[in-house]
Amino acid sequence: MTAAEAGQRILVVDDTEKIVSILRSILRAEGYHVETAVGGEKAMALLDRHAFDLIIADVDMSPVDGFAVLETVREKMPEAQCVLTTAHASVETAVRALRLNVFDYILKPFNVDEMIATATAALEGGGGPAVGAIPLIQVRLDSIVAHSASMQSLCATAARIAGSDTPVLIQGEPGTGRQLLAQALHRNSPRRNEAFEAVDCEQVPAAELGARLFGGSGKDQKGVMAAAHCGTVFLGEVQCLDTESQATLLSVIQDRALRPAGGGPPVPLNVRVIASTRADLKKLATQGEFNPALHSRLSTVPIELKPLRERTEDIIPLFYFFLEQEQGNSGSFVLNEQACRALQSYAWPENARELRDAVQHVVKHAESGEVKPDALPPRIANAAPAPVKTGKGLDVRGRSLREFLKKKAAAPVSAGARPAELEEARAAREALLEAVGRKPAEGK
Repeated sequence: MTAAEAGQRILVVDDTEKIVSILRSILRAEGYHVETAVGGEKAMALLDRHAFDLIIADVDMSPVDGFAVLETVREKMPEAQCVLTTAHASVETAVRALRLNVFDYILKPFNVDEMIATATAALEGGGGPAVGAIPLIQVRLDSIVAHSASMQSLCATAARIAGSDTPVLIQGEPGTGRQLLAQALHRNSPRRNEAFEAVDCEQVPAAELGARLFGGSGKDQKGVMAAAHCGTVFLGEVQCLDTESQATLLSVIQDRALRPAGGGPPVPLNVRVIASTRADLKKLATQGEFNPALHSRLSTVPIELKPLRERTEDIIPLFYFFLEQEQGNSGSFVLNEQACRALQSYAWPENARELRDAVQHVVKHAESGEVKPDALPPRIANAAPAPVKTGKGLDVRGRSLREFLKKKAAAPVSAGARPAELEEARAAREALLEAVGRKPAEGK
């Protein structure tokens, strides 16, 4: 028997009435019994009178936030499952959620299919994700947007190691956000108030790289390592270091000291080294083309940033994230279904860097409102597959919440519709209009 067939009860809590209405519609369509509360205070009153099997609560409410609601849930009904939603996730809130034994932590804007799957898993999974499975903690680690399983796992690893001094090796293609990840590690570490120095080893002439990193023989030739004392150094494309620089870097990591180029005793040096490479550093070390001992020290904590084409779940959230950075408010543009498919079908050879460029193209060439494939760069628009027709009327699975709103707003409402159905359709129309920056007409 499924959770829906068992009549299990869900409480949805958000301080935005339209989100509450849409989530109620989504979950009731799946056969669940759903109660709603607009705001944390109303949720508290419901929790005093009723028991629930699942609570879906927004974190960012005032004066009673989602954590306060879930703390009450843990006191009154400790067996209930909990899911948090938020538009402003952080490592700290994710950790707090885990301490409250939250089943999942979902970043807005969430996918309709994702919400249904999460609710079903929470109610039927018997106490949370399976042991050994990757926790579905959907967080932003600073500027790192994580919706795919690989990025969720990466963020969990990054949060765990951020506070240590252990060297980190980030493996990945250019444009995947290797330096962003290094900066996030630095900002979430005890070194956050000290220097962060970045050097792209591929871009510095080989004859100058050693002096750039470790200083020259002159008194004023201070290197990046010394400048970052007590902070963090990020070395991009570390495979480009020459043999001598590799040996010096190994000494800095092992001895926590730097011997001046002009001679003299070693100078104590406290830096954390984070390196990145697009090469197979282990293979290079095996072939004698990279210092094996240095490879061993750098790869104490290896992190792989997969290319965007291998984590398509991140493409649409990243699009809106970049759009928000460009405009300050992503609500003036809404991707339609065909544009979403085009973005997810493109191979993204330059990864997230190219996606940011695509967003800039949209901002420059599209009018506010619905973004169709023709507003995308031609090479991306032409990547769209043939539309898939389901023939199921209001089919919202796999689409964004905004796409669901469009379908809900456009769906015909029968003359004998219940007041709740009329209200849901009205709320969908209003939310969609607000999303594209238009005010709903009075009385409509």
